[in-house]
Amino acid sequence: MKSRNEIIENITYMAVFFILTMISFEDIKKMEISNWYNGFLFFIGIGKLFLNNNWEYRLITSLITMLILTICFFISKGGLGGGDVKLISASALIFGFQTACAALIIGAIGVTISGILCKIYYYFSECSTNTKEKHTDFRKMEFPLGPYFVIGIIMIFWKVI
Repeated sequence: MKSRNEIIENITYMAVFFILTMISFEDIKKMEISNWYNGFLFFIGIGKLFLNNNWEYRLITSLITMLILTICFFISKGGLGGGDVKLISASALIFGFQTACAALIIGAIGVTISGILCKIYYYFSECSTNTKEKHTDFRKMEFPLGPYFVIGIIMIFWKVI
């Protein structure tokens, strides 16, 4: 029989994955992650701090993650959104620093592959058309990063990689 803490942890993870799914859909649709979803994730992360013995480590690494990604937010000038920073920081609070870093790397690889595939697609679509209509400038295309980070979090959590 499962202990009370295991049951609470399983319910917590179900809620987290539901919120992560909602974040993915919202980021794809609006190119923005609501503060409500990130707030719920931080609330769950703070609750998990009380269940862990190493709460100081999780809190400090989450704050360090937020600081580093906030610097990247200002350097990238809109490439990395504030919602993405909060999503990865909240995931560091919930799942730990290693999972958040791995999700960040997987997300970066995923969006890079998507960007390359889009560039190839637009290159060949421009070559195949004889019309003089202007195609979308590839450098100005935007990709929602949230779904890629969510995929990374799920892959690491379920040990797919």
